[in-house]
Amino acid sequence: MRHFPIFLDLTDRRVLVSGAGDIAEPKIRLILKTNAIVEVYGNEPSQQVRNWANAGRIALHGRPLQASDLQGAALLYCANGRHEADRDAAALGEAGGVLVNVVDNLEDSNFITPAIVDRDPVTVAIGTEGAAPVLARQLKSDLETRLPAATGALAEIARSFRNRAAMIGSPRKRREFWARFFDRDGPKAWSDGGEALAKDRLRSLLVETLAETPEMGSIQFVDPGSGDPDFLSVRAKRLLEAADRIIHDPATAPAILELGRREADYTVCRIEEVPESNLVRHGLNGELVVCLYSVDAAFARMDAFRRHLEVCGIKCDILASAYARAAPAIMEGAC
Repeated sequence: MRHFPIFLDLTDRRVLVSGAGDIAEPKIRLILKTNAIVEVYGNEPSQQVRNWANAGRIALHGRPLQASDLQGAALLYCANGRHEADRDAAALGEAGGVLVNVVDNLEDSNFITPAIVDRDPVTVAIGTEGAAPVLARQLKSDLETRLPAATGALAEIARSFRNRAAMIGSPRKRREFWARFFDRDGPKAWSDGGEALAKDRLRSLLVETLAETPEMGSIQFVDPGSGDPDFLSVRAKRLLEAADRIIHDPATAPAILELGRREADYTVCRIEEVPESNLVRHGLNGELVVCLYSVDAAFARMDAFRRHLEVCGIKCDILASAYARAAPAIMEGAC
């Protein structure tokens, strides 16, 4: 990963654009979606740039960018449409310690602007390291089709409800609560009655969730197989995405670990070093624990864990990979 994806808060920060013509317009239009202070420098502004300036949306300076303009700026876009002018502006930005993007010039840019799906406050950014802009646009189009127009509105409703949702003590139950709202209840309520009904449904869902009997956690042994994530089952991938804890062998492939939930607690140890008492405690606390170990190498140990955990009332499954020699035995009733 050459470019690290971040979301930069531009509220009341200065973003400069060197160039005021047609090439600069798309960048200005994008920046105007933020709360930044937009300053544009150029001798020959396009009509649209003039319109933005006349409406007070940008500050238009009818001259080239100067070194003194860079002080306190957050970002600089170089969009003059002429190599020499962009090079000179980029040099000023570099000297002033400002992050620089040169339009259509990856090598001279400190950052790149991704394709963006805007469902404010939900924002999806798509980057291809500058290698395939057409692919980025195709993915953007696909995501815009998949994300309903109400996505942003539902996110705003959720933002105002976060403090109350904290009443759900279990992190996993809290994630399930939000997943149910965003996946099903929220969109349906919005479709049926708009914002008011969506808020009512969210309040009702909280009451229902708080009234539910706390669930026991589960311990899931997942065979990482060859280390290629494409060969993991859909169920195994979903478990990794939802896990509260991931315990894995030191030899587990990084590509498999990348599928795990980023906020999960990760522990590296051989299966012989996993304390049975810890698994029981995590299960009794309602946690979903995924243990990544080879079924062929450690099936006896996994099965011993499974038997003890089930005596304690904790669900435990063993998911063999497609290549595990022990898979037939497991399918016959070991899990």
